[in-house]
Amino acid sequence: MKITAVVVLYNMPVHSSKTIESFKAIANDLSLNNFDLIIYDNSYKEQKITEEYPFKITYFHDKENGGLTAAYNFALKKCLESQIKWLLLLDQDTQLNNTYIQAIQNSLLNIESLKDVVCLVPHVVSK
Repeated sequence: MKITAVVVLYNMPVHSSKTIESFKAIANDLSLNNFDLIIYDNSYKEQKITEEYPFKITYFHDKENGGLTAAYNFALKKCLESQIKWLLLLDQDTQLNNTYIQAIQNSLLNIESLKDVVCLVPHVVSK
């Protein structure tokens, strides 16, 4: 089951994003063959992706800074074009870990046959 994650950047170098760096670290431990990553960059200047990543990257620069709505709609359009059913929405400073990614993968496997499930929402607990 394919999953596309979209990370929205604003005036931050790609290599400085906690989200992208944690995603890359997870890929060293887990197989992320079923993940693609869209980097939607709302920064003033376009960046060049020179680093190699262990998953497919799509980089899009929006010099008009369309915000989250434009970024999420762009990612949704790409998913629909590629017939990818699951989209993970992230911002530039989300710290991901193996447990979270495994939970997503396991949850999607468990609901794969349920046609009425269209969204997974994480349960966040503090203290």
